[in-house]
Amino acid sequence: MATVFPRALWRGITKGCILELPVGSIKLGLRLHQIIFVRLTMRKKPECYEFSTRMDQRGRLNFLEELKDVPFEVKRVYWLTGVPEQQVRGGHAHKTGEQVIVCIQGLVEVVLEDTAGELFTCTLSSPDQGLYIPPMWWGKMLFKEKAILLGLASDEFSEEDYIRQKADFK
Repeated sequence: MATVFPRALWRGITKGCILELPVGSIKLGLRLHQIIFVRLTMRKKPECYEFSTRMDQRGRLNFLEELKDVPFEVKRVYWLTGVPEQQVRGGHAHKTGEQVIVCIQGLVEVVLEDTAGELFTCTLSSPDQGLYIPPMWWGKMLFKEKAILLGLASDEFSEEDYIRQKADFK
């Protein structure tokens, strides 16, 4: 099935020129005589997860599996403990790094914002809940009820991946 593009899109294009056209969530790169690539450019969005739980008289076991419950290979694990009540953490974004965060104990209110100003909020209050944070989402977390937060990251720590000034983010 051929795709027909308005004539105005072809004006000014010369042989060998590459044209990228947004079509829904797909970009088509075209040469005048052939299609040379199709590249998905879906903007990733935050997503709340529910993890597996096994419970018996001995307690509760929660677990997740890499590339099944987490959409990336885990390169770094971190945790936040002893955070004072009502303390805000985060206040940054990652250029390429992806994360999944889990509140092991207590409660963490998360507010994420993308570069267009779209907001995503999520309250993590159980160890069977997680939040996927894609790249380029500014995040703030409010810690309550002696919260302990576990984070899984797609990259090893690199200060170069952080955007720490909101003015640099927009």
